[in-house]
Amino acid sequence: MSIQIESDLKEIFAKFDQKLDKLDGKLDKLTDDVTELKVGQARLEGKINAVDEKLSGQIKSVDEKLSGQIKSVDEKLSGQIKSVDEKLSGQIKSVDERLSGKIDALEATVSGLDKRVSNQEFTNRGVLVGLILVILGGAAKFFGFMSN
Repeated sequence: MSIQIESDLKEIFAKFDQKLDKLDGKLDKLTDDVTELKVGQARLEGKINAVDEKLSGQIKSVDEKLSGQIKSVDEKLSGQIKSVDEKLSGQIKSVDERLSGKIDALEATVSGLDKRVSNQEFTNRGVLVGLILVILGGAAKFFGFMSN
């Protein structure tokens, strides 16, 4: 029986060794795969860094171009605003001068009308006083306060 146990143990150890060899092979393959993945990851990181640097440069370039264009547009608009402001100031001054001339003419006309109205009021008062005197005189003669 001991022979049979020894042979059975040899077979079991042989199978066990075969399985361990298979596991070693699989572990070697996994190690190789992990190494390949690490190498691939390093390559990707290098490419990502290169793309990042290119994009950063392009972004800076676009930013500088836009800043220059914005400054030029700002300068153009400032110039146009100044010219429009000057034109409007000139037009406002000319309208102001015209209006002040017309206002002076209206003041002179109103002054002349005021003199005419004051003369007419004086005349109207004189006529009213004379009319009142005539009425009083007629009433006095009618009632006999005055003799003929």
